[in-house]
Amino acid sequence: MRIRSVAIRNVRLQPSNDLEQEQLRSILGADFRVSPNLRFYGELGTGQVDNDRDETTANFQNAWSLQQLFVDVRGHSGRFLIGMMAGRQEFADGPRQLISLGDGPNLHRTWNGIRLYAHSTRARVGVFDLRATRLGRHGFDDGVATSERLRGVNASFMISPSAGQNTYLDPFWIRSESHTLRLGEVAGADRRNTVGVRLCGRRGRVRFGWTAARQSGHFINERRIDAWGLFAIQSGALSESG
Repeated sequence: MRIRSVAIRNVRLQPSNDLEQEQLRSILGADFRVSPNLRFYGELGTGQVDNDRDETTANFQNAWSLQQLFVDVRGHSGRFLIGMMAGRQEFADGPRQLISLGDGPNLHRTWNGIRLYAHSTRARVGVFDLRATRLGRHGFDDGVATSERLRGVNASFMISPSAGQNTYLDPFWIRSESHTLRLGEVAGADRRNTVGVRLCGRRGRVRFGWTAARQSGHFINERRIDAWGLFAIQSGALSESG
């Protein structure tokens, strides 16, 4: 459960257009493990605000939402753990600047589809094909936004293992599609391919994550996309115990 108080002055840069709102997010989840190779997981969520309910989007004001409901099937083949997650699920993998849960006071963004994975001691590979969840304000009126699709391949390789100080190399390819993108009065499709690699890990008290990515594709009226992204995150612990 998360409670947050928000105060915004001059909303949309309009003088005296102020907003004060108490926001609540509450999640109830259940994990049913039939066997070591089969489990079912589900989550219900509700989002509530104390005023401006009619103007607040469905990820903040929502009677009841089916956040997650998926089956996870897995098994071993030699040294590999191979599995599949199918259904409605949260998805975030790789650089948070590209894909994240949107972890504010609001309900998390979720997807519908399938995710395949294979893990070994020092490597993992995943393949996913997902479509966005379309939230509604009322009870269990969420749908699947078939016009918004996310698919791709990601992997992670341990390149310098040591006691608590591993370094990982994570290549990825992400294909995103939206057929209902709108910019002002103009609407159209948005199709992007993002290819990149992330180097992340820990050295002593320092954690780091460096990412290089290139994005290509087209959006509304076939306008060309050609962009590079460089992201660097570093953090240091002041103590090992506190």
